[in-house]
Amino acid sequence: MNRTRLSVMIVILLMISSSGLGCSEIISALSPTPPSASSPTIPSESPEKTRQSLPGNMTPVSPSPALSPSPTVKTSVPGQPLGSVAITYTLRFRKGNASNQIAVWIEDENGKYIRGIFATHYAATEGYIKRPECLPLWIQTSAWPNAPKKEIDAVTGATQKHGVITLTWDCKDRNGQPVKPGKYMYVIEGNIFWADRVVWRGEINVGDEENTSLAQVEYIPPTAIKTGILVENVSAAYTPAKLE
Repeated sequence: MNRTRLSVMIVILLMISSSGLGCSEIISALSPTPPSASSPTIPSESPEKTRQSLPGNMTPVSPSPALSPSPTVKTSVPGQPLGSVAITYTLRFRKGNASNQIAVWIEDENGKYIRGIFATHYAATEGYIKRPECLPLWIQTSAWPNAPKKEIDAVTGATQKHGVITLTWDCKDRNGQPVKPGKYMYVIEGNIFWADRVVWRGEINVGDEENTSLAQVEYIPPTAIKTGILVENVSAAYTPAKLE
């Protein structure tokens, strides 16, 4: 037994004798207290970032993702001309009187008169009075007897010559205002000989896209075709205006 142990035993004996405590109590008091096995818990940081508090009732809002610019689409502008319609036909000039009278005009899809494109001078000025059977459909549809002199001068022209004829409608009405996009009818009435007539009708779309059409023919009366051919090969082509 070494000196250290001997010294400890002597101290214990002295404490027992002086304090009256048991041996086991003295040893427990002298033994060091082992550290606690459990360690204080340290709160771990949340993976989400803490939002900063805002004054009042304001709520943080995530920024919206950037939007790609929409492609520019060229469309018709209200109040501006939509384009033009080229009306083409073949005229077979006939010799003699009471013939070769022509009228060309535009109607909307409901049959309302929009504008006259061309009419032979005789039919437009005095012919419809002297010969009511001259171009009765055009006279009635356009209410031509009430047409102002300015319109009469703009529409009438000399008798056309034999061959291919092309007339242009600028997509304006009889008052010079641009029409709305939509379907329109181009009509040609021809006085073959006295009361025999021919009427051509075709539909054309006015808007943003090019299109063409062929007209359909009607002879009045049906036997008028035997009198001869005055107008044939009627068609139209629409070209939209170029928008910057």
